[in-house]
Amino acid sequence: MVFWLYVAMDKLWDWPLLVNLLLLGLSILGWYLTGPTAPMVAYTRSKRQVILFIQYPISIMVPMYRLILVRTKVFKRRFAPFPASPVLE
Repeated sequence: MVFWLYVAMDKLWDWPLLVNLLLLGLSILGWYLTGPTAPMVAYTRSKRQVILFIQYPISIMVPMYRLILVRTKVFKRRFAPFPASPVLE
């Protein structure tokens, strides 16, 4: 083991690899030492449905959409502090 470590340290560009392997070993050791002391129970799959998106009722979405449309039509953007395109000199 020590011989291989010496051979690996012989080249200068192998130092980052050795440091990364050492840090990986330390993280695995820390994960093992801080793990649960009791035996882990087998995971039972729940029958609850996975919800990917929040489902708003349509009675709320339609008035909000109309409010946004009316607001943008009535209060148009008349002044922008920065132009939409860059000014070329």
